Amino acid sequence: MASSKIELNEVKFENVELTNVKMTHSNFTNITFINCTFRHVNFSNSSFNNISMVDCDLDEVDFTQSEFDGIQFISSNFKQALFNKSNFIFTKYEDCQLIEVEFIRRQIL
Repeated sequence: MASSKIELNEVKFENVELTNVKMTHSNFTNITFINCTFRHVNFSNSSFNNISMVDCDLDEVDFTQSEFDGIQFISSNFKQALFNKSNFIFTKYEDCQLIEVEFIRRQIL
């Protein structure tokens, strides 16, 4: 699995597929994902600020110990995603499917 710590700001992704990617300890700010697919992606220990995910599929994505602030998940599907020990501030889930998703020891404000 490829590994990299990245910092992204003011980016739009459309119809992108990410598979077996590791982006731990990364920072994402003002990012829009539209009709994207994430499979076996590790975002653990990352920070997400002002992010929109619209019509996205997230299968076995790891968000463990991540920070979410101002996030919108709209018409997106999660399967076996991990949000363990993550913190959520102003996070919105609208018309989403969450199948076998874990939210263990998390803080939601």
